[in-house]
This record gives sequence, C-alpha cells and structure tokens, in this order.
Amino acid sequence: MGMKLVRLRPTRGTKMRCMADQLTEAVDAAITCELRLLEPLLSCGRQVRVDDLVALVERSTPRLGATRLVAVDGPGGAGKSTLAAQLATACGATLLHTDDFASWDNQLDWWPGLEQQVLSPIARGQVGRYQRYDWDARAWAEWHEVAPPAVLILEGVSAACAAVRDRLSLSVWVQTPPEMRLARGLHRDGVDSRPLWQRWMAEEDLHFAADRTSEHADVIISGQTSCPPPQAV
Repeated sequence: MGMKLVRLRPTRGTKMRCMADQLTEAVDAAITCELRLLEPLLSCGRQVRVDDLVALVERSTPRLGATRLVAVDGPGGAGKSTLAAQLATACGATLLHTDDFASWDNQLDWWPGLEQQVLSPIARGQVGRYQRYDWDARAWAEWHEVAPPAVLILEGVSAACAAVRDRLSLSVWVQTPPEMRLARGLHRDGVDSRPLWQRWMAEEDLHFAADRTSEHADVIISGQTSCPPPQAV
C-alpha cells in the first residue's frame, strides 16, 4: 500500500516522514495488489521514512501512565492496518486493533470495554486482558493479555476519538477515497458484504463528522495505492 504524507500539524515541532510500501503486480482478474517493497517517497521537498515517525513517537510524552499511546485512525479500508503494522515493527510496539472489539452489529459502542479491559489497567501499570471478537464466527473468541508496553499502537476506526484524545502521544489519520475503500472491503469480505460495507461507511462518516477526528490528528497520510484497487462488482 503506497502511502504519502499529506499534512503535519506544526504543534509537535517535529519534521516528520513516513515510509511507503509500494503495491505492485496485479495478480488476477480481481486485480489483487501484493506488498512488494518499501519505497521512500518525496513530500514537501524531502524524503519520508518510517524512522522519522518512530523518532517522533520516541520524543513524545507518555500520557497513558508510562505508556506512549499512538492512534492510527481513519475510515474502513483506508490502509490503517498496513501502516500500523509497519510502525509497530519499526518501534517495537504492541499493536492492538479496534476490530478485536467491534463487529458489524456494534460499530462504535464497544469503547467502554476497551477502556475497562485494556486502557485503564495499562494506565495503572497493570496487565490488561480482553476477549477478541471473531468476525467470521460472529462470536467472542480467545482471551489476550496486554502487559504495559513502552508504546501501544491502537489501530482502527475511532482509535483517535475524543474519548481518548488527551491520552494520545501521537495521532495519525489515514485518508483514502471512498470508492477505493469500498473496493478493498468487497475484495476482502466478498461482494455479498456490500450492504454491510455501505451501512458501515455511512455510520463511520457520521461518527467522524461529529468527532472531528481528522482535525485533531498530528499527521494525515494518504492510503491511496499506486496500483488499481481490487474490482468491486
């Protein structure tokens, strides 16, 4: 997934860059893009690399107890998971997905569970424990423990919402055109999921408009790929 730095908030006082993966090679009739290599891009006249994003995390102030909480937010299918995985690997962070709490039938009202089971314990220096939701089985699955890490990356829709904003050390917003996001979603979940995706996208639009998440982001990144999205039929 090719990612391009769009905007940095000057309030952090740091020049940032992010690393982009270039998706190449369309592999079948659905035009599936494979993650092939990491390629630095130019933004604002300088190259951008994930190391600089890591450096910004390291220079930030822990606000969740002794933990630096980093949010990677944006609408469904924007490319958040790829970016969050890169960043977690690069800075040795613990990665937590909001999809482990959400479901098709509970898009946003799960937040108290995340607070009680993970964020509050970590803020107290204690181990968090949560039960992962299985989207395929549509049921709760195994339990996971989260020891207080130096850096916790929270990835997914509403990860940088107002409820947690004052505890974030860094917030990243990933934006991608809706037609590309829908195409990715249907490629992953099947064309029969179109009504679910359409409902999901409508609900998240309302959430983001009310929450004004992107306006408070420290970094805004484009998740648009350099190759065509999977065909949505």
